[in-house]
Amino acid sequence: MGKFSNNITKVTVICDIGQSNCDGRGIDAELLSPYRTAISGSKIFQKSAYSSTDNGTWQTLEYNVNNFFKSNQTNPLELNNANAFHGAELFTGYEYNAKNGKTLYQIKHGRGGTNIHGDSQTTWSDKLSPDLMTRYIDWYLISAIRKLITSGLYVDFQGVFWFQGYSDCDTQAHADDYFTNLNLLMDRLRIGLGQLGLENTKIFIQESPNWGAVGTRTQSFNDTLRAAQASVGSQENFLFLPNTEYTTSFNADNVHINSIGLKKIALQRIKLLK
Repeated sequence: MGKFSNNITKVTVICDIGQSNCDGRGIDAELLSPYRTAISGSKIFQKSAYSSTDNGTWQTLEYNVNNFFKSNQTNPLELNNANAFHGAELFTGYEYNAKNGKTLYQIKHGRGGTNIHGDSQTTWSDKLSPDLMTRYIDWYLISAIRKLITSGLYVDFQGVFWFQGYSDCDTQAHADDYFTNLNLLMDRLRIGLGQLGLENTKIFIQESPNWGAVGTRTQSFNDTLRAAQASVGSQENFLFLPNTEYTTSFNADNVHINSIGLKKIALQRIKLLK
């Protein structure tokens, strides 16, 4: 994004984007110290509420305090004690700082119950949900980076991590269309990044977990998704991240990655960052 001098602070920035596993639905009892606190070596860009249209602010990443996406006893999103909705970010921010001695800036777009096949308004399809895509990419990703730039920081943007949920492997038709839909999503993301001069930034595709049958979801449908992810991940400026680090680490619902898996994902990602 341009030259920088020794008088300008350089900050490392990543974006975590995806479906319910990107939420980071860890279990409280599994999330032990030092992650269960404020992570002084990590910043996260957040809005005042999940669906609000405000442009958000950079805040210190903090467990269960600045986490506006958490569940609670009266409105459980998965389990009554599943409050660590920034699970992957808590691990990533802490471990990155411990390894590099630098603050990690994380932009988070995790939303459960979404898909990319476009059969509902809760979809990452730009055709059916342009407002949702605008909210995530234009109001959020772009404004987060621009706020760092306008504050005088040099942004070292190191990539976007896409984490798939299981909502696109419910029918054969959705599985068959997944390759095309994933490419369309990545094209839309590139357009947004291009507004920042970052169209050639690396996009990391986190392979879908190796699920067994969950309702109408089947392993054969999910295998189709995983093959498509690998194919897209072999293209220029994409990188496919295999699921060997977390393939068996699930919560009791056999759908969402647990805290053990989230930490493995974080360590896998840190290996890729400077």
